[in-house]
Amino acid sequence: MWDYSAFPAWVSDEERDAIEPALQGELQAWSDRVTDVMWGPNGPDAEGWDGPDDQVIAALDAEGRALAERLRQSTGWAIAYVPL
Repeated sequence: MWDYSAFPAWVSDEERDAIEPALQGELQAWSDRVTDVMWGPNGPDAEGWDGPDDQVIAALDAEGRALAERLRQSTGWAIAYVPL
């Protein structure tokens, strides 16, 4: 969940401990990339920024879906992924 500066998964601190550290790192790295891409070169709401290319969003979305599936498999939780 890159949008609200939350950990990429809305979980409690206790639940976060159930996620393997490597996957936590991958989720955070993906979230950071999404934020960078969405904000563009000059930060959020920069004048003249029309947003990232559709191909970039599609690639990040595919990666996010794969990470969500890995999270589901590793924890057994029901996961809802909201496309970018």
